[in-house]
This record gives sequence, structure tokens and C-alpha cells, in this order.
Amino acid sequence: MILKKKKGQMENALLVFNRNPYDGTDVTWNGLRLVKQLINIGLSVNTFLMNDSVDLARDVTKQQEAKMTELAQWVKETDKVISF
Repeated sequence: MILKKKKGQMENALLVFNRNPYDGTDVTWNGLRLVKQLINIGLSVNTFLMNDSVDLARDVTKQQEAKMTELAQWVKETDKVISF
């Protein structure tokens, strides 16, 4: 089923990061580049860091306890879900 947005309504995307950011691949880096491009084309973007990926933000953000209920709500409200 394809849902169409009402005219003027912003699309949104959810990117879930689950990998170690320094695992020797470019997967996480490319995911972050995608976040930037989605924002540049006008999408509203939420990112959810879980497991090893929290090291992306550990030193620069205040620790928050995000819960699976919050992630589930984001999934429900989003148009696109992408996992890295």
C-alpha cells in the first residue's frame, strides 16, 4: 500500500543505527551522509542509536534513555525507515 502525503505536508524518515561506528567499513559514515542529504532535500529526519552505535554520540551529547516505545512511535509516524 502506498500512502500519499497531503500537499504541503513534510515527509519524514527514521534512520536506525545499530553498528559499531569504527568497524573498518563505511556503512555508518554513509548512513550519516544520507541523513545530511535527506535533510537537504527537505525531509524531517529522526535518528535512533542503539547498541554499539551509541559511540557515535557518547562524548558530545547528554545521555538519554530512549525507550523502545519511543522508537515504535517514530516507526508508526514515519514514511521511511532505514537501518544501518
